[in-house]
Amino acid sequence: MDDNLPDYPDLLYLKGQETAKRALEIAAAGGHNLLMIGSPGFGKSMLAHRLPGFHRQTLEALRQPIETGRVSIARANAHVVFPARFLLIGAMNPCRCGYLAYPGSSCSRVPKCGEDYQGKISSPLIDRMDLVVEVPAVNPADLSLLPPGKFSADVATRVAAAQARQRM
Repeated sequence: MDDNLPDYPDLLYLKGQETAKRALEIAAAGGHNLLMIGSPGFGKSMLAHRLPGFHRQTLEALRQPIETGRVSIARANAHVVFPARFLLIGAMNPCRCGYLAYPGSSCSRVPKCGEDYQGKISSPLIDRMDLVVEVPAVNPADLSLLPPGKFSADVATRVAAAQARQRM
């Protein structure tokens, strides 16, 4: 392992969520923004932490740079434009209580709870998410399995190869 690489949690230790892990790989390989939606405790944040970078408080501030690929800074005496190509990975609950479609746990405001909660994120921001993936509950049997052997370094190698093919 390269000592110069940042110390991020490895995909190897994240059990279940194979579809969401594949979506992360596709997002990284193609530079696609990804939104993961699921109830609390289903692994959205754990998945997002496996890819280095972005925090929740920056989402709305990033709306314009997502669209234009640049950041403009204007001051009294100068106007500067910087390139801003980045990969946005977001994670959100389906509603305020978090259990919109979870049997036996959803609140009494279903489906209004979900509509109100999801309505707080602007449509222009949602429109800029290239991939949206549902993150379901992990099957308890999956938690007792051995790690699937999918190291982050292996995924990084595949992502780099895909990016190189795209540049050809």
